[in-house]
Amino acid sequence: MRYILAKRHRGGVERFARARTLLGLDYDGTLVEPPREQLRRRTRDLLQRLARKRRIGVISARERHDAQRRVRGLPIARVVGSHGADWPRPLPGARRAGGSRTRGTR
Repeated sequence: MRYILAKRHRGGVERFARARTLLGLDYDGTLVEPPREQLRRRTRDLLQRLARKRRIGVISARERHDAQRRVRGLPIARVVGSHGADWPRPLPGARRAGGSRTRGTR
């Protein structure tokens, strides 16, 4: 595994930071350390600051409605539940089976 914050990778990290990207974060084990189930105040504050610069998505093993409840009040672009199987709706431009594009909204 590479340590992406090493000096030799700085150029790649800077390109990523300038790109229009959605930063996907796992809820349990990344944003919240078990057995804790709620976000710490400091983590909420950091997510608020980060969301001013990047779109953020949260992915959880939990049911989507449960994960949404836990990040309520944060400017999260997408919350995906059930290990990535439970999306709120198709993303705009996403490909359907067969190759056609969706026309959903953000």
